[in-house]
This record gives sequence, structure tokens and C-alpha cells, in this order.
Amino acid sequence: MIAAELLPKIRKVAPGTELRRALDEIVNANIGSLVVFLDDLKSREAMLQGGFYIGSAFSVQKLYELSKMDGAIIVDKAITRIFAANVHLIPDAAIPTDETGMRHRTAERVAKQTGRLVIAVSQKKGGITVFYKNYKHRLHNLNMLMTRFNLTLNSLARLREALDRQIHGMNIEEFEYEVQLLDVVSVINRAREILTIPQEIEPFVVEAGVEGRLSAMQFKTMSLEIRTLLTAIIMDYSKKEPGDAEVAATIKNLITRKTRDLTLIAKMLGWKVATEADLQQTTLVPRGYRLLTCLAKIPMPVARNVVRQFSSIPRIRNANAASLKRIDGIGEKRAGSILESIRMIRARLLYR
Repeated sequence: MIAAELLPKIRKVAPGTELRRALDEIVNANIGSLVVFLDDLKSREAMLQGGFYIGSAFSVQKLYELSKMDGAIIVDKAITRIFAANVHLIPDAAIPTDETGMRHRTAERVAKQTGRLVIAVSQKKGGITVFYKNYKHRLHNLNMLMTRFNLTLNSLARLREALDRQIHGMNIEEFEYEVQLLDVVSVINRAREILTIPQEIEPFVVEAGVEGRLSAMQFKTMSLEIRTLLTAIIMDYSKKEPGDAEVAATIKNLITRKTRDLTLIAKMLGWKVATEADLQQTTLVPRGYRLLTCLAKIPMPVARNVVRQFSSIPRIRNANAASLKRIDGIGEKRAGSILESIRMIRARLLYR
């Protein structure tokens, strides 16, 4: 996993940036390079030996051409100017490093000593390694990243299919008045699993830059859908109806704790249970938020008005257009959407 503090630095060298274009040209030419990003050159005079100072505007071609010399290149942190080239770096030799090549040993020590970004391009292997403070990360091959994204998307699709089957079962239980708490927390657990995957792969999406844009959009879309679903389920089945801040805190807790303990998930909803048997014996009546927001596509503030009026799905499903339109925010179109969602679920129950 890539450290969060390192991600902004990796974003600077992601495909689509001018810096990455220059680095790729260096890799393709098999010449290697050492680039240090500093603004305060005078304070680092003891470390920077020789070379020549040019103070030129940054460009892909200039960085590539200057890499043909043996020394390091000094670039400003904003990557707008090249200050110096062919610089001999003399970092503190007492700083530990487990790198073997001289270029990479120097890069790691300079990054640790200055706390700045340093990039080393291997001449033999063609790899690009990012050093920053005590962190280091070798950039992955782009083809490998895209393969990983495709595999992840396939895994997410399978998990989503399994979740949809569970949701279908929940639809049936909801229209038969009661839902087992066990089924509720099982659905929440599956949704939690889906939400954690895009978070885990996000650093690699950052690394892929523009090449990972499509995958990033797909991950984001699925995450938003699952988060909306999870929000509605938490609001439907929490013992005490939660506010927006409480729902957000619960989702964050689910993701960060990464628990698969179904009883613990139930406790996050406010239910006092100790065993799976307790989950099976506890039955709940949903308030109707998932029906309204996920199926009928009613905005959450308006859904709150509907739930405040009817309090549960059994009462909502017996409502008519006239009673719905008396609620603030519900007009002809939204009343029709609610009734159509109810009709569709009832129709599916006939063919289960």
C-alpha cells in the first residue's frame, strides 16, 4: 500500500504530466537520471557540489537532454524551472539506505536528509523510483496497473451481483412486513466489502494518471451507488433513526474497522445482540428510505418527509397518489415513481 503522504508526489509523475513525459523519454533512451526538487539551494550548498546553474524554464526536452550528463538535475518544487544540472550530490553517509546502486543510494539519502522529492531513473532496469522523506516507491508498469484495474472491476462486478441477490431477498422480506436483523447486517457487510476495494486500489489509480481515468470513473460510480444504498439501509434499520452525521460516522467506522463480525455491525446500528442466534431472532420493520431513495429515486430530504408521515414500508405501500401528494416535496411525478416502485416489487414477488 502506498503511504497517503506520498500520493501527491506520485501524482506529479503520473502519466499525462510533463514530468512523466520527460522521465519516459529518459527510460526509453536507457540513460538513467537523478532529479532533486529543491527551492532552497543556498541552504543545501554543502550537499550540492559542482555542476552548472542554468535557471531555465522547465521543459520535457531540456530535462531529457540534461540527463545525458552524469550528475543530478535540480528542479524547483513547482516543476516550472530547472535550476542546475550535472550536480554532484554529497548527502550524509550516515543516513541508512538499503539500496544497492549508487544513484538510488544517493537519492534515498538526499530525500531523507532534505525531506524533499527525489526521483531516480535506473539506467539498466529502466525503473522509476520516487523517494520522499522516509518513503520510497517504484512506479509500476502501466500495463500491469491496467490489468490490475480490470481484475478489480471484475471482482467488484461479482460482489455486486451477490449483493443484488441479497437485496432481492430483502425486498421480499420487506413486503412481508419483517426482516431478520441477520439479513440486514449480511447486506451491510457485503456493501462494506465492495466499498473497501476502490479505497485500497485508489493509490494505484493515482499512479496511472490519465491512463487510469476511465477506471477511476468506474470505481467512483460504483462507490457512490453502494454508499447511497448503505446510507438508506442504515437509516432504515438503525434502532434509532440516525441523522446525516451519524450515518456518515457509521459508514466510516465500517470501512476503517474492516470487521466481518455481524454482531458488531448490528451493534453499530444500535442493537444489543451477542450471537448470530440473536440476529436471527430479531426482526425489524424498515422505515422505507431504501424504497424511496434507491428505487423511486426520491431525494433524501423529501424521503424524510414521507417517512415522517408514514413511518414504515407497510404503511407506504398502502398509500395512494392523493395521500402521497399531500406531503411536502411530493408532486404528481414523484408520487408516480413511488407507486411504480411498489408495483414493480409486488410483481416480482409473484414470480419468486
